[in-house]
Amino acid sequence: MKDKSTKQPWPRSAKITVWVLSILLFLAGAYVVLDVTTVKSGPYDDRLPPALEEPKEEDIPIIMPDLDDPMIEYSSTDSH
Repeated sequence: MKDKSTKQPWPRSAKITVWVLSILLFLAGAYVVLDVTTVKSGPYDDRLPPALEEPKEEDIPIIMPDLDDPMIEYSSTDSH
């Protein structure tokens, strides 16, 4: 007696589903690879850390104390 296995062909809808899912998986993988390897240098790109630069002299604010403010205590180092 021969063991006759009856192989049934895949239904057409299953073949189409496998093809469509394979194409979508490939496109999603390609998108991820391209997105990871492409460096975008734009002002709104939050993936890149901000450049660490010393501030320029004109960028540093000068804060002057209010000399009329009664909360300021003046201490003198002169002891006459």
